[in-house]
Parts: sequence; structure tokens; C-alpha cells
Amino acid sequence: MILRILATALLLGTFHHTEAADHPSARFVRLSLSGEKRVLTLAEVEVTSGGKNIATAGKATQSSVGAGGTPERAIDGNKDGDFNKKGQTHTAEGNDKAPWWELDLGSAQTIDSIQIWNRAGFHDRLKGFKLELLDAERKPVFTRENNPGPDGSITFRFDGKTEIIMAGHDGKAAPVPILPEPVPAGHRDPEPFAFAKGDVVAMIGNGLADRMQHDGWTETHLQISNPDKDLVFRNLSHTGDRPGHYPRSKGFTPMPDYLRHVKADVIFAFFGYNESFAGAAGLPDYEKKLSDMIRDLRETRPAGTEIPRIVLFSPIAHENLADPNLPDGVENNKRLALYTAAMQKVAGHEGVTFVNLFEPTKKVFDEIAEPLTINGVHLNALGHKHLGKAIAAAFGAAEVKATDAELETVREAVLDKNWHWHNRYRATDGNDVWGGRSTLTFVNDQSNAEVLQHELTMFDIMTSNRDLLIHARAKGSDLKVDDSNVPAPVPVISNVGGGSKSSSAEKEGTLAYITPEESMAKMTLAKGFKVNLFADETKFPEIGNPVQMQVDGKGRLWVAAWKTYPKWEPLKPMDDALVILHDDDKDGSADRSTVFAHVHNPLGFEFWNGGVIVTSQLDILFLRDNDGDDIADERYVIFQGTDSADTHHAANNLIYGPDGGIYWQSGIFLQNA
Repeated sequence: MILRILATALLLGTFHHTEAADHPSARFVRLSLSGEKRVLTLAEVEVTSGGKNIATAGKATQSSVGAGGTPERAIDGNKDGDFNKKGQTHTAEGNDKAPWWELDLGSAQTIDSIQIWNRAGFHDRLKGFKLELLDAERKPVFTRENNPGPDGSITFRFDGKTEIIMAGHDGKAAPVPILPEPVPAGHRDPEPFAFAKGDVVAMIGNGLADRMQHDGWTETHLQISNPDKDLVFRNLSHTGDRPGHYPRSKGFTPMPDYLRHVKADVIFAFFGYNESFAGAAGLPDYEKKLSDMIRDLRETRPAGTEIPRIVLFSPIAHENLADPNLPDGVENNKRLALYTAAMQKVAGHEGVTFVNLFEPTKKVFDEIAEPLTINGVHLNALGHKHLGKAIAAAFGAAEVKATDAELETVREAVLDKNWHWHNRYRATDGNDVWGGRSTLTFVNDQSNAEVLQHELTMFDIMTSNRDLLIHARAKGSDLKVDDSNVPAPVPVISNVGGGSKSSSAEKEGTLAYITPEESMAKMTLAKGFKVNLFADETKFPEIGNPVQMQVDGKGRLWVAAWKTYPKWEPLKPMDDALVILHDDDKDGSADRSTVFAHVHNPLGFEFWNGGVIVTSQLDILFLRDNDGDDIADERYVIFQGTDSADTHHAANNLIYGPDGGIYWQSGIFLQNA
């Protein structure tokens, strides 16, 4: 299970304190914060000595009082995280430059453990707090800085070494996060930038980086230009991300922990386009956020003790497509040039590598007549191919000697690896994987998390297996991907008839499905109507789990079939599809079917521009058949950022409105970027 693996890795980072702390003798317990505009709130503090809580007999004080949160509240026995229950301390907001809370035990006491309960909803307020135990002369006998702010409670046990335990507000055990480790002042990355053998490159950013995983050209060019390096790329970007701000659904692994999970040696950061709309007035704030992001990424030290090397990439230019429906990009390019210059300045100041993508893309837009974007700002396949070449050149790559066919074999392997990683990092139905429903238990008390987080581990291994194929093809060789090292999925007993406590016979229904003929016999039809069987799964198994159907201009029925509901399972076929059913003899019954395209989670579609727009969470795709064989040859992402925390709430049921716009509907359980 990936949660347990991650938890183990996280616990190892801070589980034991390096100094011996064998039942220290102390009179004072002091908690303090440093930094600007900090507020210290506590729900409860217990100090255990000889198996008893001695905190209630002590005297509590603090640096200031705000919102009625007096210091005594932390020893009143009320552990409720709700501030409205009037059991929490609170220092003055904005007026306390160094907030602290202290407990005087009256005399030196032998301390077994200290447990601190935090305020619910504001656990980050305690992030980085210092715990001090002082003797009667106020000399430290134990100090531990940079402690995590618990979303519940944190316990320090003293028994020869300091053991740290964290729990949620419900009392269930929680992993101890690794907090940032300060980077030496004046640190600068080695110059010039160079890949090392086996480097893991994590890509962060918004739309530009997000789309790179769907075309594969940037990694293709970098792999072919560094065949001896065996580079590993993991895309952690997400449309809508900003420097240091990575909104995700509840329970999603935070960016620092994901960087540690992939053990990133190098971080590629693609920002600047979205932020450029703030104009010149937004530059100071943007520069500060970039600097803060660089500091935070370095302090993460995702590969262990080494500080990651960071590369800042500017936004690309805006292409003028001379389309009256689109802006010409003149004003946009002025802003983008400003933000490119700002990024170069920050990179120089912070000592990281900078790659200017604005100038080379502006140049290639002027030189090549064929469109390189789909709308002026989002690259098409040819645009991504040119961008990948420009990025490789920025790292000193010579002109690639590989033929188009050789490039395509590497790109094919990259896309297959990206697809498997996408289903790990951007796993759909996340609410069941890591969110609120992940803890639901069913037959034999088996939880969603036990099953689905194990699948993430499976995808991790399958992704790594495909790195080997990329490396082989980059060297001009080949190999067969071997997934025999992937652990088997967790066995699951069906709710249907399984006695699940989270279900019921009424909700489960039955697997004894009636035949189409039996279904028709049960229908009540209006006068003058009749019903006949057009198609069913016994004749066309590819249309299982249909979620939307539409008839095209040729009278053919299109079906969006979601056979992998709620999400694709590793090691199984991904056979979700858009299927065309043909009635060749016009007798009202389908004679044959054509799989137009395999599309994961195809919740809805609509015909447009000679092709079809289809949802494939987290993206909305455009597919088109250009050679008349009823199979899509053209495929690209139109929109990104639709949420998939609960797949059957995601964007669905696309339909033209009377105004010519295409509309879709979504459930209430989502947040879109």
C-alpha cells in the first residue's frame, strides 16, 4: 500500500532526535514560533510524569492573548480542535513578533512524554514550532526545533531517545512529515548545468509542462541527446499551478512529499504565462514567489541529503495565427517578455539555471508558416517537437542525427511511460484513493485505500519498467517491457452478496441481468410506438457500461463506453472507448462496430469541427478521423484542469446549446483548476 510506504519513508526522516533525552528533568515547558505574523494556538498540552498528567497542576502563561484564548485553556482538559468550544489558546494576531506559550510545573519534574493537541483547520500555524524543556535556572535541558504542526496531536516520548508520534483529531496514527532543512546561505547550483547519469528530473509548472506529458517530444529530444545518462523524467505539473502553490483534491500527497517520492535530483520549473496577466505591477510579487519557491524546493532535498539542481524555464511566446477569432498576441508578448526577463533576473540572483523559451519560440513562429499552436498559446504536436529540440539545444545538445522513425520509436516509449505515470500521479477517482472515501470499509473490513493505493505502487513499478525501454531505444537498441515484477492486485470480494457493512442488498442489486428481449417485454409503450433491439453487449461487448450516446450526420450511433469504471486497473486492458455502431442494411439493428478511439473515462462527447470533443478526465480531448477509416488519427488536448476526484461527478454529457456553444455538466463534488 502506497500510503504505508510513504508513511514509512516520512517517519524515517524525523522519527528519532539525535540528542539523548532519557526522561529529562525540567521545570518549564516552552513552545515558541519564529517568523513574521505568526499566531500560536493550542487545544491542549499534557505533560506525563510517572504515568500521570502533571500539566493541570502547573501555571500557564503566554506572550499575548487574542480572541479570548487565554493560556490556561491549554491545560483545561478540553482537547477539542474546534475553537468555538472555548478550549484553545490564541496569541494576538499580527501584534506578537515572537509568540510563545509556557508551562511552569513549580519544580523540576522527570518527564516521560509531552503531547500537544492542535487547533483544527489551522494546523499549519504550529508548523516549525520549537519545543524547549528548561530547568529551574531556565537553562535548556532539551530543545527540538522545526517540528511539524500536527493536524491533530503530536507526542514527544523521552526514553533514551526522542520518539515522535502523530495522530489525527480522531486519534488514528498519522505519518510524521519531513520538514524543510535550511540551505546554506549563498548556495548556488553548479555551473554550467549538466545532467548526471541516472538523474531523476521532476517537472513542475502549469499548462505548458502539463501538456508535455501528452506529446512526449521534450523528453524524447533530451533522451536521444543524452543516451548514456539513463535519465528518468516524472511530470508533477498541473494546469493552474503557481510557484509554490499546488492546489489538489483533499488528501493528495503534497508537492514536497511527491518530490521525495520520485527522489528528484533535478527540478524543471515551467511558470510565467498565467502569472504574466498581472502585468508590470505584478512583477515584484512574482519575483518574490519564484525566490520563495526556489528556497522551498531546495529545502525539500528530495533525493536525500543533496540539494536539487533547479532549472527555471520562461513561458513560450504567443503565436499570431491571423485568425479573427483569436488575439494576435502583440500585447501578450509584451507581458511575456517582461516576465521572461524577471525570471532570468531571479535565476541569476538565486543561482539556478535559466532557459529562455520565449525568444526561440518567437523566432520559430516567425520562420515557419505552418501553425505551431492550436490557439496561439498552446502548442500542437509540431510545436512541441520544435520546443523539445530547443530545450535540448539549451543544454548543449548537438543537432540530433536520428531519423524521424528513430525519434518516433523513442517518443512511443515515452508516451507509454507517461500514460502509466499519469495514472499514478493523476489517478482518477482520487476521493476513493486518498480522499474522504478512502477509509470506507467493505467486506472483511477492507478499505478503498488498501486496494487503490496498492494500485499506485503497481503503477510506480510499471512506470519504472518503461524507463528501461526508453533508455534502450535512446541508445538505438530495444527491449521487451517485463512487468513480471509488478505485485498482484489486492484480492477484492464483491459487495454483491458479500455482506458488506457499507452497502445493502437493495443498493447492491443483482448480477442476474435479464435479456434484451425480457427487457422489451416489460416496457409499456405509448400508442403507435414500437421498440426493437438495436445493439447489446452480447453481440458488441465493446459497448459495455455506456454513459452517452449520440447519432451522427450519417445516421450512425456513437457510444461512449466506460468499461473500466471508476478507473483503469493496472495490468488489465484499458478498453474504455468511443464506439461507432453501423446499421448497414437499414433494418434498425446494428450490423458492425468500429472502435473510433480508446479514451479513458469517456463521460461525454459532442461532434465538432469534423471530429469529436470527448472528456477524458482530467482533460478534454479533440479527436478526428482524417483518412475516412472511422478511426481517429488526430488527437490532442483542448482543455485541461477538470477535476476527477470523483469520476462519475466529472465533466460529462457534452451537448450543443441553442447559442452554438458546447456545454457540459459536472457533479457537485469537484474543484476545477
